[in-house]
Amino acid sequence: MCDRSIQLIVDEDTTCFTNVSASEAVQENDVIVMTCSVTYSGNWAPVMRWFNSVTHRHFTDDDITLTTSNTTVTSQLTITASADLHGSQVVCVTYFAQPLTPLSTDATNVPSYTNTWTSPTLNVIQPCKYNMQVQPVGYRCCSSFISSYFHKIITLFARRRLELLCRGSSANQK
Repeated sequence: MCDRSIQLIVDEDTTCFTNVSASEAVQENDVIVMTCSVTYSGNWAPVMRWFNSVTHRHFTDDDITLTTSNTTVTSQLTITASADLHGSQVVCVTYFAQPLTPLSTDATNVPSYTNTWTSPTLNVIQPCKYNMQVQPVGYRCCSSFISSYFHKIITLFARRRLELLCRGSSANQK
């Protein structure tokens, strides 16, 4: 009986990094870059897939730059911070998949290596248009500012109305 298993070695776990830290926020429309790389031996390159942990939506090839050599696969995800990313994490899964085109091997098994990397939770903020405070995207921007602004307008309007009424009644008394 012939052994048709593939000889493949992943030299180290997937190495990943990002320009976003767990303790800092990113502003809406900032560029977020995440990169994962794995070194392997053999003639079957691993695959990397990126997705949003909350929506489970996979990122498209338009967002990903893939670099493959004979021993390394590097995948770089470049996205723009937006409201739909607030509170989510980005996940990169590295694995082996059956190739679409035949390889120069008789092996029929798919290697079982899998590695999952998860980014820090994304805290996307947006600048407030009214008082330049920064608010999380998930909240109404500056609602307390708007509320106090209208309260001041109503108070001023009521005072002015009261002044006019008092002037009118004192003019009638003369």
